[in-house]
Amino acid sequence: MISANDYLNKTLKASLWVGIAAVLSFINACGGKVADLSESSASVSSITIVSTELTGVVVGQVSSMISTSGGVPPLNFTVSGGTLPEGLKLAPTTGMISGVIPASAANQSYATTVSVTDSAGLTATRTFSGTVSAGNSILTFQSQTIADFTAGISYSYPLVILGGEKPYSFKITTGGLPSGVSIDPVEGTLTGTPTNSTANQAFAFEVTVEDASKQKKSRTFSGSVGAGSALLKNYSNIVADFVAGVSYSYPLVVTGGTSPYTFAVTTGAAPSGITLNTSTGVISGTPAASSGGSSYAFQIRVTDASGQTSEKTYSGTVGAGSALLTNRSTAISDFVAGIQFSYPIVVTGGTTPYTYSISSGALPTGISLNSSTGLLSGTTSAAIGGQAFAFSLQVSDAGGQTATRTYIGNVLNSNASSFNIITGTVPAPSAGAAYGASIGVSGGAAPYTFAISA
Repeated sequence: MISANDYLNKTLKASLWVGIAAVLSFINACGGKVADLSESSASVSSITIVSTELTGVVVGQVSSMISTSGGVPPLNFTVSGGTLPEGLKLAPTTGMISGVIPASAANQSYATTVSVTDSAGLTATRTFSGTVSAGNSILTFQSQTIADFTAGISYSYPLVILGGEKPYSFKITTGGLPSGVSIDPVEGTLTGTPTNSTANQAFAFEVTVEDASKQKKSRTFSGSVGAGSALLKNYSNIVADFVAGVSYSYPLVVTGGTSPYTFAVTTGAAPSGITLNTSTGVISGTPAASSGGSSYAFQIRVTDASGQTSEKTYSGTVGAGSALLTNRSTAISDFVAGIQFSYPIVVTGGTTPYTYSISSGALPTGISLNSSTGLLSGTTSAAIGGQAFAFSLQVSDAGGQTATRTYIGNVLNSNASSFNIITGTVPAPSAGAAYGASIGVSGGAAPYTFAISA
């Protein structure tokens, strides 16, 4: 018979062992660690939002994390007041605010209240406010298409980029440019000359631009390379004027086709003295003096390396020639102090009427130039005998051509007309003896120069 006390003791011991086993089993399930319940209770009682501002709120891609402390996970985030900047969203489980702010939202103000609630029902809130920064706007391609490629024709086309942060870098990411064309990796300019073999060939390539903030944008361009054409083009309907006796040079301007070009006169003839360079297309030479006033008409054909041709005809009249100032002697007639003077300047060529002027220096006192006839006339002052003079005389014709000549000398004294050697004879020399004799002169203008003339 077991007493009541014994039964109670046995029952209590059995219960104690069961309790100890349950506790040990719980500890084992927790990896041998048991949290301090007093600390857990204190932690749960305080959840806070640590972040004091939203970071990186600029036009473009945005990622800003709301940081917290305390609370019992999982946490739940919500926008409890105001609104986020345009284009952004709040992730409810992570507290990450992300998205793309459009350029139209630059400089806009915002005020947003974020709340976070833990699994124990504790809540914390914080209001964030500020202004969206323009920052580095979204990188975009402004160039929607590019200029046409033409085989054999020099090409240059700059791709236009907007937004982002400079410097940019460019590269071909798919496809390929036409042979002979390349892209500048810094400037984004497509340059080069498509090779002749690319004529009519299709092309497709993708250009990717990356800015300093690592934004990337790509655009694909496609089309066909043009075959080109040899078209002879001049800046006027006629070549520059030919003028008899005047040197001439005029380059024909050709675009398109496939170089090298060949030039030829196919009908008519250029003015006498003018030739065509068959390789360069330069018309040059000096029209013969006899061709002045004569008409001309000739056709030039240009042929490219692929056999294409283009013709153009030129016609007109050769000009009468140039205004050349000429004199009957190498110097004008002598000016004599106090003596009346008249001398006509003789001019040939050019287009009348002529205009005469003193372009430098000065005429002797008392002498003048008729600006219409070119006549030098007047009476020099008696006081300027022996003085030097130097002047340049210019003649201009109606066509704007000019010719200039300079005249220099001394004004003779008025007695220059009676200049004489007054010594009639000189003493006869004696063999082996020293000899000396003076030659006397009168009139003229000193100083004198003596010479044996015969």
